[in-house]
Amino acid sequence: MIQIANRVSEVLSNERLEECTVFMSDNAKRYFQSEGSEVNYVYSDKYMMPLGIVQKMVFRYCVFLDHPFCINESLQGSLKQFLDDVLKYLKEEKGVQWIAATPVYSFFMDYPTGAQHIPFGSHVVDLSQDEETLFSKVHSKHRNVIKKAQKDGVVVVKGNSDKLIEEYARIDVDTWRRSNRSSSGRDAIANQMRCLGENAIIYLAYLDGKVQSGALYYYNGQMCYYMHGANKNNPHIG
Repeated sequence: MIQIANRVSEVLSNERLEECTVFMSDNAKRYFQSEGSEVNYVYSDKYMMPLGIVQKMVFRYCVFLDHPFCINESLQGSLKQFLDDVLKYLKEEKGVQWIAATPVYSFFMDYPTGAQHIPFGSHVVDLSQDEETLFSKVHSKHRNVIKKAQKDGVVVVKGNSDKLIEEYARIDVDTWRRSNRSSSGRDAIANQMRCLGENAIIYLAYLDGKVQSGALYYYNGQMCYYMHGANKNNPHIG
């Protein structure tokens, strides 16, 4: 039977909460709500999943904000059945008319019956390995240009200060403009950092005090996600 909760902590203990991704956190809920979603957590005896419901005029649709979290592996029941039950609940109880595409960061291992789907995936790196091991697995071409960047004086700064947000937003505009598209803008980036708080961080690479490239990550103790990246026009190699 599908049930709904307003917070993950209503269903999971503190120990199990530590196993969840950042997208199950209160900070992520705050961010999704700031973007116009009604955020809830659907769950059964075996699975739990965050979802956002969006109202656009007379239309009402849902986004699965992350893949389902397994509450109890010992119980019977397939992931497909859970997803089918969720769709039935959303249609009958929430008046949802369609399900939007899932975010690319989520790891769905199945899909609802009759759903349109395409296979895709993400690269997952075990960050518990030491730095030397991690660097050895980077392609030799990229290791060489990284070493050259270090030799040339490129330095990396991390944080969530207003300065880093401003400088990241500036190169984000350059990045999207090269594809004839528009950046989400400084305010949208600042909103992510404000809402996610300790669960978001910006990294920027500088050469001679000028920003070259950057990345924005969401993270917690379970996993770190590379969400967005940007480069200035003609950045220093590496």
